[in-house]
Amino acid sequence: MPDKIFERIHIKLYEEILTGRFNPTLAKFSNPEILRTLVEEANTMCIAILPMDENPREYIESKDFTTIGYLSETDFDLEIRLKNNNVQEVYIKPVNIYELKEIIDIPYFNSYKCVSYLELLGDEFERIKIRAEKILEKTNNEKLIRAYANKHIQIAKKQFHDAKRTLFEIQKTSNTEDIYIFFALNLFITKTILLYQKMFKPYLNQEPDSEVVLFCEVLKELSLRKLCSIFPSSKPGYCNYVKKSFVERSRLFNEMVIEAKTEQGKDVKDKKSFSAFQAKLPYAPAKCNSQINVFVDIFIQLTDGIKVSGKPVLEMSDEDLLNFILTNFRDRNGKEFSYYTIHTLLKKYRVDKRIHPESPKKIDISKHFKGEK
Repeated sequence: MPDKIFERIHIKLYEEILTGRFNPTLAKFSNPEILRTLVEEANTMCIAILPMDENPREYIESKDFTTIGYLSETDFDLEIRLKNNNVQEVYIKPVNIYELKEIIDIPYFNSYKCVSYLELLGDEFERIKIRAEKILEKTNNEKLIRAYANKHIQIAKKQFHDAKRTLFEIQKTSNTEDIYIFFALNLFITKTILLYQKMFKPYLNQEPDSEVVLFCEVLKELSLRKLCSIFPSSKPGYCNYVKKSFVERSRLFNEMVIEAKTEQGKDVKDKKSFSAFQAKLPYAPAKCNSQINVFVDIFIQLTDGIKVSGKPVLEMSDEDLLNFILTNFRDRNGKEFSYYTIHTLLKKYRVDKRIHPESPKKIDISKHFKGEK
C-alpha cells in the first residue's frame, strides 16, 4: 500500500480554486498561455525527496502512483530533479486530460477562461473518482475506509459552505467569468459530496444528501433568473429545462406543493396521482437470490456479449450499468450490493472474478436471441 494513502486529502484542488494559487480572480489567469497549461500545472507535484545516494528508480518501482489519480501508468511522466542541497526530487506530471463523464447541467459560456476551468474541474472530478476507487481496492480494513470517507465528506461540505459564500460575494464584482467559474465549482463540489456518499455508503451511518436540495442551496446564492441573464445559453429554454429537471420533477418539489395546498385549504392529490405526474410508480429494489457473479454475468451478456443487428441487446455505459444494478437490486439478505464488488465484476480484465464460461452455474441467455435481426 502506498505510504499514507489514507492520510492524504484528495480534494485539495477545490480549496486552491477558492482561496489558493488557482483562484480565478488572480491576474495571471487572464493570460491564455497560463490557462492552456492549467491541468498540467495543477497535477504536477513533487512526490518524493531522496538523498543523493538513493537510487530513485528503485523508489519509483516500489510505488503505485496511480493512487494519486491516474487510470494507468501511461497517463503520467516522472522526472528526477537534482538540487544543490544534495537531494534529488521526484516529480510527477500528467500527459493526458481526463474528460468528464458525469452529467452536470450548466449553460455553456463562450469564454476561453471559463472553458479552461471547466476542463480543470472535470479532470479533477475524474481523478477524485479514481482515488476513491483506489481506497476501496487497497484494503479491507473497514475502520480505515470509514475514517477516510467521513473525513472527505466533512471537508467537502466545509468547502461547499465556503464556495456558496464566495459565489455570493463574487457577484458584487460583476465579473461574469469569475461568477461562472465559482458557480461551476459549487456544482462540482455537490457532485463530489454525492459521489463519496454513494461509493462509501456501506461504511457511513448518515443518509446521503439530496442532489435537489444541494442544487437549491446553490440557487439561493445565484438565482435561475440571474444565472440565465448572465450566461445566455446556446441551448433554447435552458432555464426552463433546469427548473424542470432539478425542481419540478423532484420529490422535494412535490412535498412543497403538498404543503402549499394544505396551507391554502385546498385538496391535496393522492400519492398515486403524484407518482403518475412524475411518470413513475413507486417500487422497492428487487432481491437477488442467486450468486452475485452469475447475476451480473447476465447483464454483461446483454450489454457486451450478445449482439442484435450488430448492436448489444442493451446499450448503456459501464458506469450506467453499475448505477442501475446498485440502485435496483439487493442481495439475498436484502442488503445493498458492495460498490467495489459490482465495479470489479464489470471490469473487462477482471475475468478472474467473473463466473467461468464453462461453469454449470452460468446462465447462457444467448439462445433466446438467436435468429433476431
